[in-house]
Amino acid sequence: MPACRKCGAAQAERTAFCTACGAVMDRPDTAASTPTAAAAESPPTAAAAWPTSLIMANTPTPALAKPEIGDVGVYIARRLTALVLDIFGAGFLIAVGIFAAATALHNRISGVTWTLDAVLWPAIGSAVLLYFVIAEGLFGATLGKALVALGVMRWDGKRIGIGRALIRNLIKPLDLCAIGFALATVTSRRQRLGDFLSGTVVANSKLGRLAPLVAVAVAAAVSWVAFGWADGSSASQQLVQIARSDVARL
Repeated sequence: MPACRKCGAAQAERTAFCTACGAVMDRPDTAASTPTAAAAESPPTAAAAWPTSLIMANTPTPALAKPEIGDVGVYIARRLTALVLDIFGAGFLIAVGIFAAATALHNRISGVTWTLDAVLWPAIGSAVLLYFVIAEGLFGATLGKALVALGVMRWDGKRIGIGRALIRNLIKPLDLCAIGFALATVTSRRQRLGDFLSGTVVANSKLGRLAPLVAVAVAAAVSWVAFGWADGSSASQQLVQIARSDVARL
């Protein structure tokens, strides 16, 4: 029971003034006396009002940015140019190197039962596929793409890795049947079928104008090795002759 601090008179109930002397009493602690009422009057917090799962479900996810490609027509022309450079440029250098290595191996092994052209084309095809996978998976671009300042990347801009590069290049023969560039023309991220399956996009290279310079330097070094070490002039002539004879037989 509360008591007046001035006169000491006991009070029958909590009051603002002493019933005996009229002195001001301490104000009643209504918040402490009625905790349930205070809690009822306080607004619920966001965490209490909304379940965590509902808050996370309603949180908008950031949209993936579209790749930087510039004009669509110029972009498709750049991709076609990169493909031609890779197949007929880098592919030719790879073929010369494979031919020189296969010829040396064939001549050194005595009593061989296999012919040179029997293993030549499968070896060249496998080497070209390996070139695309390693160049795109580790460096983000082939020589052809780098020469036109393009690069292959994931949707988030990170390196695609060997696995994604293998998937997109295994689908390349199907994409070469016109369907690939048709999809790249009409889709929002300019993806061909191999890009859809591997989750990759082809956009402007992160190196910018430096990419063609790097590609020229690498291509020059590879050409010097192919034609200097592997006698590329003689090897290329023999390779063309073998190709002509095989085409004639077909």
